[in-house]
Amino acid sequence: MFIREPHIWNNFRKIAGSSVGIASSKTLMKIYSKYGKLPSLNKKVDNALAEYQVGQDIQNQFGFSFLEIGLNLYDVRDDYAILFEKGSPVDPNCNQWKMFDWNSEYLSVCSIYFTNNFGWFISHDLEFLEHHQISTYKEAMYYYNNKLTYFKDKYEEDNNRVEWIKRELPA
Repeated sequence: MFIREPHIWNNFRKIAGSSVGIASSKTLMKIYSKYGKLPSLNKKVDNALAEYQVGQDIQNQFGFSFLEIGLNLYDVRDDYAILFEKGSPVDPNCNQWKMFDWNSEYLSVCSIYFTNNFGWFISHDLEFLEHHQISTYKEAMYYYNNKLTYFKDKYEEDNNRVEWIKRELPA
């Protein structure tokens, strides 16, 4: 899996951004024992958009539930690239994101990969850069408990934002 860092859109939770076979039965039973169920749909939805939003939140809750039982999430960025289907924010004709393009071997791909005729979007957000250090368990729980994003803005003397930098824990 690859990690999505704590952000406003995921309720400040460190989550699994894309995952394949992420849990053992033993780990799933720990989550089940803590909550009496695995994260699941617990409300009726009336339309496709609401269904998608609820489904996305269930995925986010599931990824975060590993942290809630004291485990961390493994990230593949040092070993594999991932190609998955998601619309590009800059090109409506591009429906693939390539993550961790510095790796030549893929862990998972979307179906268009097999056509050998496609383009992809590469995000340059801090969490997707090659040398980004994924938040630790301690950092992730601090961000969540204090409702903070994993990053903060870095400004120059003239108050122009120049980049995002990883937020550090207080001493």
